[in-house]
Amino acid sequence: MTLARRSLLAGAGALAASPVLGSSVRVRGLRFEDLSGWAGDDHEAARAVFLKSVDRPHMLGRMTQGQWARLVEDVRAGPAGAAFERAFRPVEISTGAAPLFTGYYEPELQVSDLKRGPFVHPIYRLPPERVGHFEPWLTRAEIDAGALDGRRLEIAWSDDPVEVFFLHIQGSGRLRFPNGRVMRVGYAGKNGHAYTSVGRQMARDGVFAL
Repeated sequence: MTLARRSLLAGAGALAASPVLGSSVRVRGLRFEDLSGWAGDDHEAARAVFLKSVDRPHMLGRMTQGQWARLVEDVRAGPAGAAFERAFRPVEISTGAAPLFTGYYEPELQVSDLKRGPFVHPIYRLPPERVGHFEPWLTRAEIDAGALDGRRLEIAWSDDPVEVFFLHIQGSGRLRFPNGRVMRVGYAGKNGHAYTSVGRQMARDGVFAL
């Protein structure tokens, strides 16, 4: 089985402009009817998600702001399936290698804007003295013990220290406040100490076998 990744590239000239990543990489243009399940997919839901992401700078690729703006307006107009077919073209990228599928998710934490009730575990913004610095600094144990208390660095308060830990590992996530407001947070810096895998430590402690 070859690795075949089917993607949508923006604009009619996108396929020709796509970089070849190596001699083993093959790029083949497809028709939308070649995509299994395309006709029965929920294009309106896909358009809603797409339009929430149109202001992200990385979405531009090699397009100019004007080209991207015209494409977005084209996607807004008319039935969603036809709109995507006007604005994009499908391609198949094959390498001949065994397939590798990866995924990414953003954890969502229930948080409070104040320290109250069970919400006692802080989520901090990066201290100003750490901007641009990577040498070892406070350890996680020191931070969890209150080394940053009183500096007003708290973005929010969580009710679960494990969820905060995995938010740090993942590097980004969403904070949902009691009033329904959602704040997206992302990696800003580190304390300069090496990462220790919780799973591997649990295996060393005999909790389970790898």
